[in-house]
Amino acid sequence: MKHLSSALILGLMLLTGATQAQAQTFSIGARAGTLGPGVEISTQVLPYLNVRAGANYLAYARNIEVNDLEVTVDADSRLQLSSGSLLVDYLPFSKVLRLSGGLVYNNNNITSVVMPTESYTIEGKTFSPERIGSIDAKIRHGNRLQPYLGLGLGNPSTGRITPTLDLGFLYTDAPSLSMHGHGMIAPTAGQAADLEAAFYSFKWYPVVAVGFSVRI
Repeated sequence: MKHLSSALILGLMLLTGATQAQAQTFSIGARAGTLGPGVEISTQVLPYLNVRAGANYLAYARNIEVNDLEVTVDADSRLQLSSGSLLVDYLPFSKVLRLSGGLVYNNNNITSVVMPTESYTIEGKTFSPERIGSIDAKIRHGNRLQPYLGLGLGNPSTGRITPTLDLGFLYTDAPSLSMHGHGMIAPTAGQAADLEAAFYSFKWYPVVAVGFSVRI
């Protein structure tokens, strides 16, 4: 969250400077989409050019019990959508259709702790869940500063209340997987590199967001 706050503060400073230089007003918006719910501010710096900064955050936790293994295991997982953006909107035609580009600080990640919930017996020896141990896993992007390119509808600079729609992509590169083991199953964490190969094709993150902006 420290990096996310810094990115948002930087965006606010740039927008403040641009607003003062052009004697324009701010627009404040709310949005929700594939990056999670968020807020953004924007201002018009040239007749066909807007600058906006935003932040998105969502945390979702879920506990799953898996019963189809030799031992019933508990997976305590958490999805965190956390990002900050600084974008430029170019409106070449009707002042409604936007061509958008910029940078997004993408701190989205998934964490999971997997551990058995019952004892396991092998060759006459019984091992408790605590003895068997647990695996901690985390999926995140190594390069969190990512380029964004997209299209949008709605120009906050032209109306008091403006609905908005954004469609685009982040180039994220493939996410990385880190695993740490505890107890008897600790060596299982060494398979992280093999499992990570399944993510190699996931290098683009679709961005879809709807919302509205209010001009101040």
